[in-house]
Amino acid sequence: MNAKKLRFIFLLTLISVLIFLAGEILLLFVFDNNSSAVSLGWLIAVVVVTVVISAWKCPRDYEDDDDSNEKE
Repeated sequence: MNAKKLRFIFLLTLISVLIFLAGEILLLFVFDNNSSAVSLGWLIAVVVVTVVISAWKCPRDYEDDDDSNEKE
């Protein structure tokens, strides 16, 4: 795994955690919602969006794919 992929994954994870924490703060203090079901739903939504963005935008090395096919 090269540095570009690691940087992308690290920054995506950091941004996701910050968005999750901001959403939790909004749920608890602004909307006065102490329901654990809403927090769980928010967590699932953030994880799903993070996985989708990671699969969609992650830098790919097409040269590595060609090398793995040649070895088989």
